[in-house]
Amino acid sequence: MSLIVHHPWFPSSLRTTLGLGDYDPTYGRAALPLNGHEDLFHSAPYRTTETTTPFGSHSIFSTTWELESSTPVADLIHIHGLHDYATRWADTDWPKAFVEAKFRVTSPDLIGHGRSSGKHGAFTSIDEQVDAVREVIIKVVRERAPSESGKIFILAGSLGGLVALSYARKYGQDSQAAPSGMVILCPLVNAAADSRPSWTVELIAKVLSRVAPSLPLAEANRGKNGGNEEAFFSDPLTYHGLLRIGTGLAMLYGFENLQAHLEEIKTPFVVIHGDSDRVTSPQGSQVLYERASSSDKTIHIIEGQEHDLIREPKAAEILAICLEWLNKRV
Repeated sequence: MSLIVHHPWFPSSLRTTLGLGDYDPTYGRAALPLNGHEDLFHSAPYRTTETTTPFGSHSIFSTTWELESSTPVADLIHIHGLHDYATRWADTDWPKAFVEAKFRVTSPDLIGHGRSSGKHGAFTSIDEQVDAVREVIIKVVRERAPSESGKIFILAGSLGGLVALSYARKYGQDSQAAPSGMVILCPLVNAAADSRPSWTVELIAKVLSRVAPSLPLAEANRGKNGGNEEAFFSDPLTYHGLLRIGTGLAMLYGFENLQAHLEEIKTPFVVIHGDSDRVTSPQGSQVLYERASSSDKTIHIIEGQEHDLIREPKAAEILAICLEWLNKRV
């Protein structure tokens, strides 16, 4: 029964009769409590605003953190990585540092992640994720009081980096939602050899994708991220299962399409990658840097660092690079 009742076409009257409650497009994730670290931003000198934005058949949850008593210098959109959620990074010094530098930080949960709608860990299109981010920028960020500069920057890593770069390709000249610059961490421009499934698994996934896109099939990043993976896999808002077929293929097609059109990226950016990354390829970031048409672009390859850069030993050094880059462009 549980496989059925989470579908919107399961009759609401029957759900009520069976005592199953209303259809929940987040599969119970929206009701999960704050992770504890998020609580910091609910008290002075910070202010938290939580928003749910309709987007087609989905609802996109986002959280905004800012200082209570000052006008922000700019807006910063944070896009999380695969199987993660937007505000989990509150367990690091990063969001506090950006907020105290007077950035207004808005973090959306991608489709199928965190408190946004969709089966956990499931999506079938990078382009749909890109459009969901734009919807948050238009309906949430742009409807707030303007920042001092009126500028919007994007901070994104891993899958979020793929979404951000794809966003710059599609909306880099958008009059309402173009980013003024991007800070990109370990982006999925290409998968590291250790993380890409075998040719056989990819073939099976392509065969099954039309009939079972949500089927968990392949290992994802487990054991390869660096940082504190134990905390990740003990958090109920992160997805702990095998990589779903549709999700894996969406990422594959997404970064292959991005690779073919890197010259179309004109937005200023800094890309930072660890040379020991076993999830996404540092060489992909190098190719991005070489081929993008941006006149303002910078690359840093950080020695000895793995994938989860905001939790790696040199996280403070990397955070300083990000803040310096942003402050010079506000």
